[in-house]
Amino acid sequence: MKINFIFVFIAALTLLGCGKNKQQTNYAARVNDAYLGKDELTEMTDTSRGYNFYTNEFIRKWVHRELLYQEAVSEGIVDDEKYSRLLENAKKELAAALLLQKKFEEEKIPYEEKDLLAYFDSKKENFKLLYDSYLINIINFNDEDKAIQFRNTVVESDWAKTFNVFAGNPSIIENKTDVLLTEQDLHPVALQRVVKELHTMEVSIVLNSRPGEYTLVQLLEEYNTNSVPPFAVIKRQIAEEYMAVKKEKFVEEFIRGLYSQNEIEVKN
Repeated sequence: MKINFIFVFIAALTLLGCGKNKQQTNYAARVNDAYLGKDELTEMTDTSRGYNFYTNEFIRKWVHRELLYQEAVSEGIVDDEKYSRLLENAKKELAAALLLQKKFEEEKIPYEEKDLLAYFDSKKENFKLLYDSYLINIINFNDEDKAIQFRNTVVESDWAKTFNVFAGNPSIIENKTDVLLTEQDLHPVALQRVVKELHTMEVSIVLNSRPGEYTLVQLLEEYNTNSVPPFAVIKRQIAEEYMAVKKEKFVEEFIRGLYSQNEIEVKN
């Protein structure tokens, strides 16, 4: 959790760092003389779905933060001693986070599936579901006719084979398979309502939940609150938790080594 907080902190600083005080023409947003370049925006967001909600949300946050920053500058906040002290601490936090990231990449902590299985067997309580959850396939189109064609084909065949037939079709916005989502994660509400009414392996009707977006969903399995999904279903989550534990131990050992290499004095 501490490591994740540090990387969130880095992301927050990155938002502030995107603005450039020089005139640009190829930019996604501008606040006075500060610009968010389109190339920078692409680096910071997943634009595989085009100019989507996530991109708009990033821009909105950048604009809000830039407005506040410029107002802070105008009121002399950045010249304040407290600001300088906090900025210096932030630099140290950022440098430390980048050092750990570098060490993680160099270490390349190895593991095999048997390690994940052993961890899963010993920590099953950690993987109990907090909410009713659904294992689904879901695909989004920007063309209703293509969505209908996909549904007609998948009903007669299966999801993987149908997607292979449609692969590369420009009308496909996004396709996700074997996704485990809690009831709360199913958005919008219309999608949640449909999924809860589906039978196992049933494919939904074409949903027009957002303007210009047509969605199909297939229910693969349903899991109740407090149940533990099979290993194969949550393998990625298990791997993430396993690696988080390994990284935490790595950090402890790395810092312990630094203690032995440096002079440290703590006065009462």
